[in-house]
Amino acid sequence: MVIGIFLMTVQLIPTKKIIIITHLQSIFIMKSLSFYYHKLFFLCLLVFFSSCNGIATELQAQETGSFRDSRDGKVYQSIKIGELWIMSENFAYKPDNGKYWAYNNDTNYVAKYGYLYDWETAKKVTPKGWHLPSRTEFKMIRKSFGGKWDLVKYLGGTMEIVYSRMIKKDGLNVKFGGTCNQKGQFWNINLTTDFWSSTIGGYFDNGPFYYRIDSRDTTAYQGSVDSEYDGKSVRFIKDY
Repeated sequence: MVIGIFLMTVQLIPTKKIIIITHLQSIFIMKSLSFYYHKLFFLCLLVFFSSCNGIATELQAQETGSFRDSRDGKVYQSIKIGELWIMSENFAYKPDNGKYWAYNNDTNYVAKYGYLYDWETAKKVTPKGWHLPSRTEFKMIRKSFGGKWDLVKYLGGTMEIVYSRMIKKDGLNVKFGGTCNQKGQFWNINLTTDFWSSTIGGYFDNGPFYYRIDSRDTTAYQGSVDSEYDGKSVRFIKDY
């Protein structure tokens, strides 16, 4: 019964009115499509220029070099990140004295992961023309990688972005060399790496700063320790 009334109502609508309504609908649809395509056009422009910025960053990071340590003849690869040249390999110079360790006291690890140095030894083994990164220089590298805050993404931070660039070959090419304490206890090989900085004075203590990259939760952040006697990896920055 309801269907029948509906059909009768449709039949009572004059043909001209149907044509006018259809025409108005067409105009509305065309305007809607026009608005949609305008939005799509501007979105494509935004993606294009964003891609260009990304490409520029990638190309900038591709500038590489090398350094030969005259003390033992070892050659280290380096990479330019922003305005800084930094080694893209862990340092592996074996000094005559000081505190340093091969992970788990196994020298087979040295070729890939380098040595773990305590803070004083890390400063002493610095080759001429290079230096331990400062806290500010680590911030500069982080900024070049798109980092803003040492927070995870869901807290509004950018650690995951920085992490992804740290581990790439056109980034820092990070190797997770683990760490150790002054007693020679080792942990976290292939899981984390800590890089010494030259800056003293932490958030809650007076120990040196370090920069940690952690594969377990894909984070990269600055920290500080009470003990300068722990063994950590080293990447030097070229003097400028």
